[in-house]
Parts: sequence; C-alpha cells; structure tokens
Amino acid sequence: MKLLFSTTLCFSLLAVSAALAAEPGADRSALRQALEQAEKGPVSAWPSIERQYRGHVLKPWLDYAALRRRLDRAKVEEVRDFLEQNADMVFAPAMRKAWLQTRIKQRDWSGFRALQGGEDDPEIRCAALIARLDLGVDEDSLDAVTRVWLSPESLPSLCDEPFEELNKSGRITNELRMQRIELALQSGNASLARFLARSLPDAERVRIEAYSDFLTAPDAKAAAWGSDALAQQVARDGLLRLARREAGQAEALLDQLAEPLNLSQDSRNEVRYAIALWSAASYTAEAAAQLARVPEDAYDDRLHEWRAREAMARADWRAARIAILGMPDALQQQTRWRYFRARTEELMGLGSEARQLMADVAAESDYHGFLAADRLGWPYALCPRQLASDSERQERVASIAGVQRALLLHQIGRRPWARMEWARVAPALSPDERREAVRMAADIGWHDRAVFSLTSGEDLQHYALRFPLSFRRTLRAEGEQYKLDPAWMAALIRAESAWMPDARSAADARGLMQLLPGTGAEVARKLGVSWAGPDTLYRPLTNLKLGSAYLAAMRDRFDGHIALATAAYNAGPAPVLRWRNQRPLDPIDVWIETIPYFETREYVARILAFSVIYDWRLRGEARSLTSRLGQGSGAVARKFDCPI
Repeated sequence: MKLLFSTTLCFSLLAVSAALAAEPGADRSALRQALEQAEKGPVSAWPSIERQYRGHVLKPWLDYAALRRRLDRAKVEEVRDFLEQNADMVFAPAMRKAWLQTRIKQRDWSGFRALQGGEDDPEIRCAALIARLDLGVDEDSLDAVTRVWLSPESLPSLCDEPFEELNKSGRITNELRMQRIELALQSGNASLARFLARSLPDAERVRIEAYSDFLTAPDAKAAAWGSDALAQQVARDGLLRLARREAGQAEALLDQLAEPLNLSQDSRNEVRYAIALWSAASYTAEAAAQLARVPEDAYDDRLHEWRAREAMARADWRAARIAILGMPDALQQQTRWRYFRARTEELMGLGSEARQLMADVAAESDYHGFLAADRLGWPYALCPRQLASDSERQERVASIAGVQRALLLHQIGRRPWARMEWARVAPALSPDERREAVRMAADIGWHDRAVFSLTSGEDLQHYALRFPLSFRRTLRAEGEQYKLDPAWMAALIRAESAWMPDARSAADARGLMQLLPGTGAEVARKLGVSWAGPDTLYRPLTNLKLGSAYLAAMRDRFDGHIALATAAYNAGPAPVLRWRNQRPLDPIDVWIETIPYFETREYVARILAFSVIYDWRLRGEARSLTSRLGQGSGAVARKFDCPI
C-alpha cells in the first residue's frame, strides 16, 4: 500500500514537471529572477524578459508585475488593453483597483472614469463621486453623494470633498444629519454620532451625546429619556453590550429601564438572551436562573447548546439531558449532541439506553465517534481511502493552465498569487481532479491545499493527503528529547500551520508550530538557540525545536494532562488554570466540552482526533483517544472497522 502510494506521487510530480518543462524558461530560479527584474530591475531588461517568456504559462503574471511597476506612468489605453486581454486572470480586479488608486493620487479624473468599475472600497467610492462632480454638479450627482454620506461608518478623508459640495448645496440639513446619526447609533458607532451631533441645536446635541455615552457605559439615567424609538433602540443595544461584560449589571439595569422606556417584549427578550448566554459561558451561579428567564421561543441553537453545557458543568446530568432533548432536531442529530445525550444517560445510570445511542455515534470517524467507540471497546470507524493511479487524469490535471500557474507560483515563493490561482481553478475541477491537484501540491510541499480543499464527504477519508508528515526525523528526535508523543505533535502542527513553514497568523504567530515572536525569543534564550529576530521562526527545524520545548513546558505545567496542555497551547496557561479551578476534570470529556472559548474547545477536540489519525500514519495503528486523556491503558490500540 505504501509503495503504491509513493509511486503514484512520484508519477504525478513527473507529469506536472514534464508539462512545465516544455515551457520556455521553466527553470525556477530563472523565473523567480525574471519576476524580480520585472518588478524592480532596469526597465531596459524588460524587452529581453518579454521575448524569453512569450507563451509561458506565467507570462501574464510577468506582464502584470511589469505594468504594476510603472502604473503611475501608464496610458489609459494600455491599461484598458491589458485588462481586456487578461479579463479571466485572477489579478484583473487588483490591477483595476491599483490603476484607480494611481488616478486618485494624480487627480486624473478622466483616467479614473475610463476604467471605473463597481468597487466597494470606500475611498474609491468617494473618488468616484469626485470624478462625477468633475463633470458638473447636478441633482443626480448630489443624490449619489447623499447616498454615500448616509453611511453609519466613519469615511476616509477623501470623502470630505464631495461632502463639502453637498453642504454647499444646502442638502446637509439637521434632518439629514439626524438620519446619519441614527444610522451610526444603530451600528454602535458612538464616536461618529458625537461628531455629527456637534452641529445640532444644543438640546438635540445633548440628547445624542447621552445616547452615545450609554452605548459605551450604560447607566440608570436613561430612565429619563422618554420612550421614542431611537431611545429604545439605544437602550437595547447598550444593554446587549453590557451583558457581554457584566451580565448581572445588565440584568439589574434592564429591570430599572424596561418600564420607563417602554421596551418591547422582543427587546427585553433579546437582552435576557444575551444575559443568559454570557452568564452561562462564564458559568456564574446565576446562569441557570437566567437561562430559565429566557422564553423558549427566544432560544436559538447557540443558547440551546449553552443551556446543556451549563448543566453539564454543574454535573446536573438530568438537566443536561433535558436541555439536549429540548434542542431542535437538526442540532440534536449532530455527532456532538448524540454523544453527550448518550453520555448523560450513562452518567444517570441508564446503561442500556446509553449503549444503544453510543453505538450509533461510534460509527462516526471524528472526535466524538472515537470517544464513543472507546466507551464501547469497539474499533474506530477510520477507513482510509487512496486516490487510484490514473495516468490520463494526472496528465489532464497537469496540463490545466490554472493548476500549472498555482504550482509554479508557489514554488518560486509567490504564495499569495498561488493561492489566488488555486481559488480560481479548484472549484472547476471534478472531485478526483481536485484530489489529483492536491496531491501535486503536496509533492512540492504545499500541504495546506489538502486542508482547505478536501473538506467534506469522501474527501475526508483521504487521510494520507489531509494529514501530511514532513520533518519526520526531527519530529521523532524532539519527541524523544522532551518525551512528547509524535502523533500529538504532528496533530498540533497540522492544526496550527497545516505543515506550512511560512505560515503567519493575524496575531503574528509564525512557522510550523505558530509561536509568537516573544514566546520564541524567550524559549530560544532558555535553550541557548540562536535567535535572529522573529523570522527565525520560519526556519522549520528551529521552529520545531522551540515549539516542542514550549509544548513540553505546557504539559509539565499541567501535570502531564494532554487536554489541558493542548488548551494552554491555544489559549495560554492563565485561562486554563482558571477553568481547571472552576470545574472538576472528571469526566474529562465533559470538561473539554465546557471550555468557554469556542476556538479552544474546538481546537482541543480537533487535536485529539488528529492524534488518532497521525498515530495510524506513524505506526499503522491508533492508540485509544481515551488513554491519551489519562482514562485508559496506554497500551490499548484500535484497529479500524471498515465495511467490506
């Protein structure tokens, strides 16, 4: 099986390589240099590059790079021709937007109008108003400015010019200003409401300032507002915000304001919903009572789930079971809630009923399915599929220009461009063609394509593609040094970066194990590892060394408890310490389900499930998930129960 899989991968790589080698200038280093020359090199070098790569699959990207470089000096006819010739290329919208931005800087409104599209960017929308007013001010153009002015958001300074024209026309009346203020208050933009209120008569200004203050710091003075529609809406919105921070205060203030402001029953229910939700998510002593005050018809899936979790956190299995049975059918049928219905019945002593329900869940190949199989002592329903070798399909996929461009762009380090090409071509492929393209991407180390492209149905069983394994030797070495389970480490890397060494999160976590620069620097100092700044984390072997040491530190801090260490790796140790002290760890599956942070709750379950699959990938069998959680023999191995 392994030999066949390896041979197939090699063939697919050869197929795409052969297809690309037929192109002129297929050498990756030369192609990388050509792009750099197009972007930054002497202009005199471009004719030679243009001739050398004429007909090459990446020629449109070279043209794009060269034109972007001199866009501020380009003629509108040249840009229009380029966009028409490349209308189907993924960079066309970006090129059009870049052109419009250069015209804004140069105040070339004729050139702007020539290629203006339907862009949603606020700055470009306001530039479009200026370009329109440049042709003359009339009622239609002022109507267009009015529509943009009536925005609940703060707008770019470029918008001031058309707004001044609107003001000169006498259209910005107090009535129109109030319309925008109401929109701003409705969207929670208190600062914009305050700014706009400065031009209102004193009484109105004071009223709007009071509304704005309430949105940021609600208090009982609102009882004197009266009961107009705007006051009612501001009161509701302010209470909803307060409920998220201080559920108890929001409840007390609701009781004080509901009658004086004549809040509707729907508004009261919305606030009680928010109070109950955030109180339940914090597991306060009042949560059960606050949940009970929310009418059943005001419940949605989210609150149904938190009613069950809140009861589970109190070990009130009867109340948890009732909460699960009270969920809508579609929610009840999710694997999670089928498992916890069985689990609460088991904890209530309803053994035979629980076992029947658990048997149904054990047929699922996911976290809750694995837990259910463990409770029954059954094999896991983990049935791997492999993409059969098909030379015709491989050649067909390798010949698709979009696939070629995506793979080549990734290889030469143009990752954002590569992702754009992939996003365009992948949806047009058949399921098997998409898997073939994923396999080709995996051959060149582009592992996250499997993570983002194989997400449902039969795709989920292609474990060898979806769960890549790189740097095996380092993984084993670091695992041995810190006594870490390699399957756990691999699962964490898969969840953190999808095995992409250059991954970077919005929070600036970097590399395979997604370490923050501050954490990386601290661990490097303790280990005596060379540190050359945050980009050190993009070095795979260094990242694995630092990440393994940090993961081991989390494990040791939480007394070897894998679930807590995993949660701490995601959320940090402080919240996990709080959760550990807040609720008992036994039963551990219940503790995991009652983690307050959605991201961390799903993260822990995902890592544990991935560990099962990586165990299979590394050893050909899977240690039981329950034993990983410290609730079973570590020697237990699960064979797979696959239908014939």
